[in-house]
Amino acid sequence: MGTVRDISDGKNVQLLQKVVVKKPQEVVVSFPNFSENRDVEEPLHEKFERFFQQWYAETAGYSNPDLIRGHPMYLKMVKLGKPAIPLILRKLQEKPCFLFAALKKISGENPVLKAHAENFNFVLNDWLKWGKEKNKNF
Repeated sequence: MGTVRDISDGKNVQLLQKVVVKKPQEVVVSFPNFSENRDVEEPLHEKFERFFQQWYAETAGYSNPDLIRGHPMYLKMVKLGKPAIPLILRKLQEKPCFLFAALKKISGENPVLKAHAENFNFVLNDWLKWGKEKNKNF
């Protein structure tokens, strides 16, 4: 099956389902549920950024950690797994936010010292130090 150029976003699309020729000069291409298939072809860093931006925008005013960690986009970031760790660490450097639980869940580690657990900046620094020690290239 050939590649079709989707001019709406400039990406190559391999998910061609149906081509209908109405006139010799006119071809109609349909992509049912294409928005649901976007994750299949999207590069990891773009997918992560999309998930992050939506999560951040929709949870900016939240103070309840369960709501922050239970947001669907947060769960999608976690589901990206270990390849997302450098992206999360980089994002924490750029825009400190509550992604610590995602790192803990993905890595299975918790480098935060007990004495630091209640201080956001200390927790942030412990995770960034962990990332550098683990050579996560962020």
